[in-house]
Amino acid sequence: MGLVAGLPVGLGFVSARDQEGKLIAAMAKAEQALDLGILQPTFLK
Repeated sequence: MGLVAGLPVGLGFVSARDQEGKLIAAMAKAEQALDLGILQPTFLK
């Protein structure tokens, strides 16, 4: 997701079996809360 003090920082999400819908909903809420918008890799030119 980005760099803090030159170190990579990210988020990881896990869910119970057959709970993919809840996982995707949680990921969407985190994305909205962090105001991430559409991210693109910084290493692409």
